[in-house]
Amino acid sequence: MATQQSDIPLSTLKITLIYVVIATLWIAFTDRILESFISDPRYLSTMQTYKGGIYILLTAVGLFYLIKKHDRQLATKEEEIEELSEKFSLEKELSDMLIKKIPVLINIYDPDLEEFRINEEFEKISGWKNNEINKIDFMEACFPDFDLRKEAAEFMDSPGLGWQEFPLTTKSGEQVPTSWTNIKLTDDTSVGIGIDMTEIKASQAKVRESRKLLRKIFESLEESVLLLEPENWTIVDCNKSTEKIFGYPAGKLIGKSTRQLHVNEAAYKEFNELGREHLDKEGIFKTEFKMKRKNGEVFFSDHTVSLVYNEEGEIDKIVSTIRDINAQKEYQQRMEAQNDFISITLQNLPIGVAVNTISDGETNFINDQFSNIYGWPKEVLKDVDSFFDHVYQDEQYREKMREQVMADLNSGNPEQMSWKGIRVTTQDRTVKYVDNKAIPLYEQNLMISTVVDVTEQKKLEQQLRQSEEKYRHMFKKNPEPMWIFNPENLAFVEVNEAAVKHYGYSEEEFLNMTIADIRPPEDIEPLKKDVEEHTGVASYSENWVHLKKDGSRINVKVSAADVNYNNHTYRLVLINDITRQKKLKEQLRKSKERIQTITNNVPGVVYRYILHPDGTDEFKYISKGAKKIWGYSREKIEANNDLIWNNIHPEDLAEIEQAIQESAESLTEWNLEGRIIKPDGTTRWHKGTAIPHKDEEENIVWDAITIDITDQKRLQNKIIQSIIEGEDRERKRIARELHDGLGQYLVAANMNFQSVKPQIGQLPKKREQQFNTGLSHLSKALSETRTIAHNLMPKAIADYGLIAALENLINDLKTSTDINFEFQHNQNRLDLSPKAEVNIYRIIQEIISNAVRHAQCSNISVSLNRYDEFLRLIIEDDGIGIELTDKHEDQGLGLRSIKTRVNSLDGSLDIESEPGAGIKTTITFSEIDKLTDK
Repeated sequence: MATQQSDIPLSTLKITLIYVVIATLWIAFTDRILESFISDPRYLSTMQTYKGGIYILLTAVGLFYLIKKHDRQLATKEEEIEELSEKFSLEKELSDMLIKKIPVLINIYDPDLEEFRINEEFEKISGWKNNEINKIDFMEACFPDFDLRKEAAEFMDSPGLGWQEFPLTTKSGEQVPTSWTNIKLTDDTSVGIGIDMTEIKASQAKVRESRKLLRKIFESLEESVLLLEPENWTIVDCNKSTEKIFGYPAGKLIGKSTRQLHVNEAAYKEFNELGREHLDKEGIFKTEFKMKRKNGEVFFSDHTVSLVYNEEGEIDKIVSTIRDINAQKEYQQRMEAQNDFISITLQNLPIGVAVNTISDGETNFINDQFSNIYGWPKEVLKDVDSFFDHVYQDEQYREKMREQVMADLNSGNPEQMSWKGIRVTTQDRTVKYVDNKAIPLYEQNLMISTVVDVTEQKKLEQQLRQSEEKYRHMFKKNPEPMWIFNPENLAFVEVNEAAVKHYGYSEEEFLNMTIADIRPPEDIEPLKKDVEEHTGVASYSENWVHLKKDGSRINVKVSAADVNYNNHTYRLVLINDITRQKKLKEQLRKSKERIQTITNNVPGVVYRYILHPDGTDEFKYISKGAKKIWGYSREKIEANNDLIWNNIHPEDLAEIEQAIQESAESLTEWNLEGRIIKPDGTTRWHKGTAIPHKDEEENIVWDAITIDITDQKRLQNKIIQSIIEGEDRERKRIARELHDGLGQYLVAANMNFQSVKPQIGQLPKKREQQFNTGLSHLSKALSETRTIAHNLMPKAIADYGLIAALENLINDLKTSTDINFEFQHNQNRLDLSPKAEVNIYRIIQEIISNAVRHAQCSNISVSLNRYDEFLRLIIEDDGIGIELTDKHEDQGLGLRSIKTRVNSLDGSLDIESEPGAGIKTTITFSEIDKLTDK
């Protein structure tokens, strides 16, 4: 109870109320109690007097107690207020010192952005003082641009958005890159925390410059460069020149073995065995070797294979440089550096803060960033000793750091209390690097420590060193001459080994010369002018003449680019010796002239037809024969290749398009015959031959020749017609001789034998049997002779007409085969000319004969119908069918004979078939008058 009462706060009002309540209760109840026990008025008056005295005594004691207690409570509150005041003063001083000494920009501002307070670091960076900023429009001074100022104001009014970069304008007008975050306090005051990004930006710029330099060098190479895995020689990267040399896009090579670049498996194994042997012994492998392009072409190549080591001295990658030396084509190298730089963003640079007492090293305060950077919980880093024990795991390194830090702290010099690139170990054994700064507050017995994580910056610097080492290695070991010169005085600054070897000068001689020393006298002035004109140009290529040490002249292609080397702007040069290439080009030019002369005198048209992946096509080259063959000049055709397609005979267009499509898919030669309608309306037969290949752009390219075979076609048809007519005449002659000659003799012999048949009974039995057998053979010979004569030239055609002759032919086939025949016609007599009837009979006879011999069919239907304007013949079987190809037209005289007979009657032939579906032959004679004698 005492504890509870002591907790009741007292005041003057409360004491007065207590007194009034007790007095009222005393008066109200004590008088009634006395009156209920005492009835004598005098005695009652006496007791009331005693009661009053007791009341005064009790109230005096109670009031004394309450007033005393009230005094003690007042004293306690005064002590608490004094203690809080001291604590607040200490915390305010500590806060002021933190704001004043911490190496970040701090800006305290009100919600209206009218009143600001900045720390010393802010004053140092911006040039403004606290006593100046509230006399001006501080926001406008820091952010003169209206849009930027508006964006900054919105960011400052929205705490908790993380970090954002703003260019801060100083008092002197200089812009400083800064990164900011902000927090809002309980009284609506906001605190902005900023970091000066100048050094970070400079580091990033240095990395970007190094990366550009490395990429520029890589892309200046014209040889094929392959980056291989050392275990299995799998391609992990290649430059664009690889596609130019081999024909494969990078996507088809990366992740694949180099096997596809070799002539065969044996060559691939031989190359790998030689390469591994030399690489194991010497670390570099050079050879000339036959390689194969995507289109199958085999070419000689110059190889340089070397090893790339990592920092641990282990083999990291294999670099293979390949140069096509078939025609000495020199390509500008494009080497794409395998750059493992990690993209480092420093805009969210973390800053850690900790406060320790100097006397005992106890930790009073640690913010979250401090704990996150060192990777240890706040509870573990409770004092300086625990900090050293945990952050510096290695004992020797820990003692070294303790001695260094303590010595710097004991020096009393704040300038020495800053440590850069300190290695620390986190709780999960991760190694980090930090920059640490200590700020002593001796009067308050406090030490403020700030820390910045610079691990990523350390890695970046390490990668930069690696990049520079790789660049120097590629420069020195490049198989093509390279150098760096000063464009101001033309002096050589660096040369590689290939330049020394190719030009004959030693490296020392080169470095004491200028680039004018390797030029002919007549080129020196143009050289100086050229160097001056290309000042500021990123890169360029030109052809020049150079002099070797022995005085010999060489033609070279010079590829140059500006580089930042040793903090100077120099020019990097790559040399390709094109002396032999120029000779080869001249030989190629003369060869092209000879070919041009030949193609222009070919009795036809020579052209190149190109089909692009998107379906468009073009005629790239057309010889002078185009006018004679197609009727159009080559200029008109190249301008509008539809002139050719539109003039192809409609009946041949689909077949030609299909043949081209099949050739494109299989990359096989096409041989086509077709008709073209020339501008003058004449129709000519053409024969075309084309050989396809696929170029580096995935176009299908045909090199073709087309000749006019119209006269040849006419001659061929005349020959076949002559053969057919001669055959028909020979059939008539043989049939007539069989009928009138041999047939008559056989009839006479048969009659003679029949006349003596009644007397054969007088002969011996054996002789009688022989006679009967001979007579039977004679009868069969006579019947066979009549059949042969009829087949050679059916007499029924002349006697009864074509329909009767066909019915007779089909009836004979019905009896001699197991095939079911059906003959349908709409007229009994067609009234055609003898030539037409004989040709149609022979056509039907040939088609039915082929079906009986080859079709393996059960049914054959023949339909021959005459209409007012045309005659149509349809012959269809249900046999095994065939897959129609061009070769069927050339298989013997049969089909050609049919086509010739059809063409002689101005008819059209259409054959439909596919395996398992039989054959349907449709022949239409569209001009009926030509089939009659009218």
